[in-house]
Amino acid sequence: MQIESEDDGAGYMKDAKTNREGIVSFDHAPQGRVRIQVVAKDHETFGDKYALTRDNETIKINLRRIGDQNNPQ
Repeated sequence: MQIESEDDGAGYMKDAKTNREGIVSFDHAPQGRVRIQVVAKDHETFGDKYALTRDNETIKINLRRIGDQNNPQ
């Protein structure tokens, strides 16, 4: 998983792997606009933009298995 700031001057980009529960934490991610990109084995690649408006914000992302358009995992 990768997070990258899209606001001018923020200069934040970080890669991380999820834990066994599928959770990842990015320390010191700046508030503002970010792009999150997820690449997971046997799942469709996912990427989207988010607006972080507070510290310790939680974003839930459901991935879809490759070939299974109706059932997010």
